[in-house]
Amino acid sequence: MGLPPLLAPSDFALQPNHSVKSTAYSIVYVGPLDEGGTCLQRLMALRSLGHSVSPVDTTRWKPAFRILRVIHRIGTKTIHSLGYVDPSNAATLKCARQVRPDIVWVDKGVLIDAATLQAILEDVPDVCLISYSPDDMLNPQNQSRQYLGAVKVYHLHVTTKSYNVAELKALGARRSEEHTSELQSLRHL
Repeated sequence: MGLPPLLAPSDFALQPNHSVKSTAYSIVYVGPLDEGGTCLQRLMALRSLGHSVSPVDTTRWKPAFRILRVIHRIGTKTIHSLGYVDPSNAATLKCARQVRPDIVWVDKGVLIDAATLQAILEDVPDVCLISYSPDDMLNPQNQSRQYLGAVKVYHLHVTTKSYNVAELKALGARRSEEHTSELQSLRHL
């Protein structure tokens, strides 16, 4: 299945105040929605563009007190290597089944595995799966086995790193695009 048409350039009309008019989409937005974080800012930007956005916060199941990010990262990678499936997967699948969205947008998707994405596609066959990250997801410090295993399942990978486009395609990504600004990504999928 190819990438469903999302937003064509003709869907947008720049207004004098530079606001954007577009078709509204139903979006399940999956990511770490920490207060003040960029994922939460992107979610709010999608809402401000008129989209219906249902959040799945991947930080909800994380320890409330992190002594050091490094210890947390090492612990998470070790747990995942033993076959642990993060509760974010079940929450994402449940939300997608309830909402039946046009788009599932996974932001920094190190916790979401291929089996979850495949199950979403089975239940909502017309959904478009988008992976977005401003980070270099091919840097081992930013990735996980879950992310690498899911690369081929997403319809579109959006990155801010030009070198990631070819790297993602080499890993089997169906489509990978660089967007130099988050606003560009939100407006011009």
